[in-house]
Amino acid sequence: NDGFTIEWTGLVKAPATGSIVFETTSDDGVRLWVDNTLIIDKWRQQSATSWTGTITLTEGEWYPIRLQYYENTGLATAKLLWKYGDMVNAEIIPSNYLLPYTTNYGNSCYF
Repeated sequence: NDGFTIEWTGLVKAPATGSIVFETTSDDGVRLWVDNTLIIDKWRQQSATSWTGTITLTEGEWYPIRLQYYENTGLATAKLLWKYGDMVNAEIIPSNYLLPYTTNYGNSCYF
């Protein structure tokens, strides 16, 4: 499908203390907030492109995370990865490091 926007919200657990590099790959627009800080802001039409943003976190702590994505036309791609420490390549964030955000109304949005 074309012409849609989606937002994922939740919590992410820091895998290490120090700089964590978050990476998105999207075919069209993407915005990423970690700990309420906008670290990737590429809200535009584009072919599948990877972007990175870095933030300092503390191992074992949970932080709010929000990913917004929009699809204009063509392929629909949205990926969220990270790397930290001595990692050379980014990896998809394991599900045990993500929690859904639940509103006061009981609605959940899952990654």
